[in-house]
Amino acid sequence: MRSPEPLGQAAEAARYALLRRLAPALKHDLVVHLQSVTMMSEVVGARLEREADLPPQLREQVSRLHHLARDAVASSLRVTHWLTPPDDEGMALSDCIAQTLDLIRNPLGFRGFSLSHRIEGQALEVARTQLQPVLAGAILHLSDRVPPPRTIAIDTHADHDQAQVKVYLTDPPEGAQEAGLSSTAVETGYRGLLAGDLQALGEASGLTLTQHGESVTLTIGRWETTAPLGIAPR
Repeated sequence: MRSPEPLGQAAEAARYALLRRLAPALKHDLVVHLQSVTMMSEVVGARLEREADLPPQLREQVSRLHHLARDAVASSLRVTHWLTPPDDEGMALSDCIAQTLDLIRNPLGFRGFSLSHRIEGQALEVARTQLQPVLAGAILHLSDRVPPPRTIAIDTHADHDQAQVKVYLTDPPEGAQEAGLSSTAVETGYRGLLAGDLQALGEASGLTLTQHGESVTLTIGRWETTAPLGIAPR
């Protein structure tokens, strides 16, 4: 009986390639209607500014609608960056980690895993698209190794030139067992992330990755822009 593993790997690669090809169209469909709402709210807001006798509550509600629409567009664009990462984008290390944890905190919580994060050292800017996929992969990989409830801790130390991000499993919070948390270790519908998957993510991102037991350590350097400098015409 032939092994389905090569076909499985080929199918995964094909699906990823297809997603990358479809990403511009998906991005357009995701934000096009929200952008229309944003523009319409701007027009309505501008008209209301010229009306002196309108209730303040109405102005406030239209302004709130406009800001909500802009936030929705920005949030949707952040989601599409996981499909089509920008070529050159730096982000504060603390924001980069927080954004990743915010994305996966709820799904992990439904499975019975909690997250904790501690950061020490200097402020450092890193390449967002270099760290985030590997960090998310490390967290999901560890959650696939053991049954819940457990806590996945992220300890970060940064100096002037680089940062070390250690991701490891710890004991669950007190009372987690009594809370009746899920005992499903991997989400239904797709396979867990293996050590080889995580290593491949690290190699693709160009950062240093070390796996040891129930911990993964990521080392990432300071972000340096690779975009060409714009020179103003004389």
